[in-house]
Amino acid sequence: MELFFRQLLKQIQHLPKRTSIAATLLLLGRIPIEGEIHKKILKTFGNIIRNDKSVEREIAFRQLAMKDEKSGSWFTKLHNLTVIYGLPSPYDIIENPPSKISWNRHVNNCINNQFLQNLKKEAKEKSSLKYINFNDSNIGTVHNIWKSSGTDPYSVNMAAIKVKIATGIMILQYQRSRRYDSLYT
Repeated sequence: MELFFRQLLKQIQHLPKRTSIAATLLLLGRIPIEGEIHKKILKTFGNIIRNDKSVEREIAFRQLAMKDEKSGSWFTKLHNLTVIYGLPSPYDIIENPPSKISWNRHVNNCINNQFLQNLKKEAKEKSSLKYINFNDSNIGTVHNIWKSSGTDPYSVNMAAIKVKIATGIMILQYQRSRRYDSLYT
């Protein structure tokens, strides 16, 4: 599923398969599908614990008390996700469940910030992405290259060319001549 998602985002932007996934995601303001799945898991847990006197809440309480770290339980994976993203422990949340809006907002912010930092760090390490400013990039907001393009096909094609140049996929004539000169000098 992750591979399909990456290919789809690259095709939308008219980028070849060799394009950095960090550039692909940051240009569209997206996080990997793994992060979206983690959001769904944590939000589902929030829905379960808010339903007082429900069977699912009782199961959650029992599973959290009984299962250890090595079991393949969904609740064990949930506990690991709360540790990874710096969220409160499921044990604390089940005792004092937050409201739906505050929990969803907190989950979105934590996961988006974690992936945004990782993607920006990865983009800074890529020499081919040195011409793109990702400092102002944010999850949920497309990059200025795409934002400035209109909806007509000509402007979309122009934005696709800008993205290819900025990501170092399209080699310009002066870059070719510089390589050619360095080979024979």
